[in-house]
Amino acid sequence: MLTASSQDAPTFFYDLTSTYVDGTTSPLAKPGYSRDHRPDRTQIVIGLLITTTGDPVYWQVWPGNTPNVTAVQTVVTDVQTRLKLGPCILVFDRGMVSAANLAAIEAAHHTYLSAVDSDVLAHVPGWSAWPETIPADHWQPVLAQRGFTAYDADAN
Repeated sequence: MLTASSQDAPTFFYDLTSTYVDGTTSPLAKPGYSRDHRPDRTQIVIGLLITTTGDPVYWQVWPGNTPNVTAVQTVVTDVQTRLKLGPCILVFDRGMVSAANLAAIEAAHHTYLSAVDSDVLAHVPGWSAWPETIPADHWQPVLAQRGFTAYDADAN
């Protein structure tokens, strides 16, 4: 989660994609979720960490049956050990969110920005006070009460 102390930390975006493989000899090619709509082919999964300017910093190739959620802890470790980066902000999608991943990110003194499903939200430190559901017409005041500012990308 973003904190005041993380304002000057470098920010990185992380995402995974898949591509299909036509050969039969790749040890990474496995049946798996096909993001390119080719479930009839074996897949490989590619993870990419980029800067806010789009420069690639780190990439990893995973077996085709690797779920998004399993890649995050390896990236957190590699950011510290291989890239020698200090505390940073990691931005990723909800497919990579789990209580274990968020705990690993916080244990490494990084912060994160992501969508969080309500079943994971209950395990995030400091978020236990959130109501079970927030009415669609009342979410902005609820966020404001908790110190967040809502931004609308479509607003002028």
